[in-house]
Amino acid sequence: MKFIRHSLFALTFGACCGFPTYGQTETQVPEYVKIELKRLEETWRLLDLGAERIWPGWADYRDVPFRFQYPNRVELLVGHPDPPDGFQLVPGLEVSGRKVHIDRRHEVSLAIKAPLLGGGGPIPFGKTNRVETVDLKMRDATIKDAPEPGQQAKETPEAVRIASENQILINIHEIFHCFQRKLYQYRYGNLRFNPDVAYALYAEVESLALGNAYAAGDDSTARDYLKDFRVARSLKRKNMTEVEQNQESEDEMMEGTAVYAETRLLQLLKDSYSPGLTVQDDPFFLGFRNLDLFLRKKVDSLRESGLDSLEARGKCYSYGSFQALLLTRLFPGWQKDFFQKGRLLSGEIDKALALEDKEREDVAARLEDRYKVTELRTRHAATVGRRDAAYASIQARQGRTFIVNLKPTGEFVAPEGYGDGFRIGLIQLFPDGIREMKFNEVLFAGQKVPMVEEQLYYVKWVDTDWKPGEKAYELTFSRTGGPDIYYDAEVKTRGFTLKAPKIRVSDGPRRVKISVLSKVPER
Repeated sequence: MKFIRHSLFALTFGACCGFPTYGQTETQVPEYVKIELKRLEETWRLLDLGAERIWPGWADYRDVPFRFQYPNRVELLVGHPDPPDGFQLVPGLEVSGRKVHIDRRHEVSLAIKAPLLGGGGPIPFGKTNRVETVDLKMRDATIKDAPEPGQQAKETPEAVRIASENQILINIHEIFHCFQRKLYQYRYGNLRFNPDVAYALYAEVESLALGNAYAAGDDSTARDYLKDFRVARSLKRKNMTEVEQNQESEDEMMEGTAVYAETRLLQLLKDSYSPGLTVQDDPFFLGFRNLDLFLRKKVDSLRESGLDSLEARGKCYSYGSFQALLLTRLFPGWQKDFFQKGRLLSGEIDKALALEDKEREDVAARLEDRYKVTELRTRHAATVGRRDAAYASIQARQGRTFIVNLKPTGEFVAPEGYGDGFRIGLIQLFPDGIREMKFNEVLFAGQKVPMVEEQLYYVKWVDTDWKPGEKAYELTFSRTGGPDIYYDAEVKTRGFTLKAPKIRVSDGPRRVKISVLSKVPER
């Protein structure tokens, strides 16, 4: 494929390139923090190589502060001009001239070791000077057969999944968001749309058309497939309001160009790259040896998004990135003043293609055979039908409601269901029940009864067998810590069993809310 490439200089790494410098107080910093700082420095080196080539004018990436939140409640702050109270300067430790602060006031006894992966996004943060800061919640990404000290992780598919390269790409993604936000502010809000059959069908056609255009060997063929994408989009949006259409386009622009930044960097690294990290620095850094695999994962993500009948906003990441990649290939120069003038990717493609009505009609007519539209419609209709039936069934349940709240732990609900899950807006339906959720010392074990995950942190179940006046659960614990607070607790209901080091139980007439307050024992 003929992407525009630039002649890149080879990177040379050494002490002058800004590795984290450690003084005599190095022992104050845990090993996992040292690895994090080295990954951040590698992030900056990579952007030294390609930021301006990825997006003209992207030059302030080293000025973005980072906040890392670890599972043991330790927080790390890098390069922030005004740390909040509680963050202590680590003397003698800097990353490329950026000061490092750490907050260990709330640290709990929880072993932390590599590999770690984290996600999040930019937030205003600081004591009085609240500057845009990349805020990342780090999570354990332990794999089987972890390497011994000084040895590198085996380059298996699982190792690649958790490799430090992924965290570096996440860092780049979030830094790019900070760059965007200096030039553009959201106007429409995030898309919340529950796909119907038409949306699911033509969204998959969009995915296939973008993938075909990306893989096309010549620009004429790529442009032809891009026309398929644009017409499929018009058909997909017939049941969407103008606001929803704008929300989708804006989400694609914001998230898609951040993924585009990751992808373009991977493409640029194929020309020349010399790693700055070693096995001794980070055993899970594989040196981007598998660039083709990382690029293939981007294509796989596009295809998988198209297959997902029930997701809407999640598609914006891959769909937006491939629109941006194709604009770069077919219409170079499109980025000039893009954010400053509030333009959207879909509008750029419309302007560039300039399709007349007759050509739109001809393109629409060929979609049926080219993409097997009838087969796609049948498959998506079956999935949408199951979702709608599950929603109706769960909504009809009456009885005593149980809510498990994980928000105080900072852990998202990541359930393993007994069967398929169906997402609707901010909730996910599990008509066959949730089998298990487990992290640290928290265990949720469910029965085969309908349950719902809500707004990232909550699980809801309705006990339809409950009778007024009946105690619908059993609670055991080692000690109390004030009203409704229990340590080393176990809650048993007809629908699930929950074990946790510390909980609060709010028992109302028709609702029981169980908040998990700690994920490790407090002694």
